[in-house]
Amino acid sequence: MFPSQLLFQAVFIVSMVTITFFGGSSHSHLVPENAPKQLCRKSHRLYFNQTRKCYRPEERGPCPELMMLIPCAENKFIGVCGCEVQDNPECQTRPLVFVKESSRCFALFHQGPCKNGEWLVVGSGNASMCEKIPCPQEYNAQPSPEETFLGLQDTTFVFADNGKCYKTSTKGQWRCKNDEYVYFNGLGFNPVCMEAECPVEISEGGEADNDCKEGSEASFSKDCEPLTQI
Repeated sequence: MFPSQLLFQAVFIVSMVTITFFGGSSHSHLVPENAPKQLCRKSHRLYFNQTRKCYRPEERGPCPELMMLIPCAENKFIGVCGCEVQDNPECQTRPLVFVKESSRCFALFHQGPCKNGEWLVVGSGNASMCEKIPCPQEYNAQPSPEETFLGLQDTTFVFADNGKCYKTSTKGQWRCKNDEYVYFNGLGFNPVCMEAECPVEISEGGEADNDCKEGSEASFSKDCEPLTQI
């Protein structure tokens, strides 16, 4: 047998071994993010590799606090965890930022993963970093975060710009006119001024609370249905 034939046979055997290994039971659910394939029985669900289950998009699902399941950029059928976002990005909100070391999102101008006396801010390139609180008295005068923190809905809080502190949802603060409110919205990490805040929308109806037994979940019709698994 010629050397070239031996080389071709060796490559072919290695390829077969690789394919067989990927298809084994221990790897059958670890779907590559670039595989364009619908993985859930219901088209409106996203497959989450870490739990091998399907979930509704834009809900917390298997994600950490202040995060929700969103489609992967490489494959719209696979879900990944991202920071929660407002339905209307122009409305007031509490900005969230992903902290790589903690593998989850935290609110800006909150202690979050930082030491006592520090809060979370964004630096160059919108990278998260801890910084000494320039106005500890104003910061500590706020209601206890454990009692009031509501994630995106926590729109009244102390923030700093160039070392000076201000309070959101307040008129005439920061660079705003006397009849303008200062707040943050979902379009970036910089404060903005506006004459009126967005109205608070109260949702009527919606999905049922998940009081279903283990292995099932509430459906849009408020009945219990089996939890989608693959």
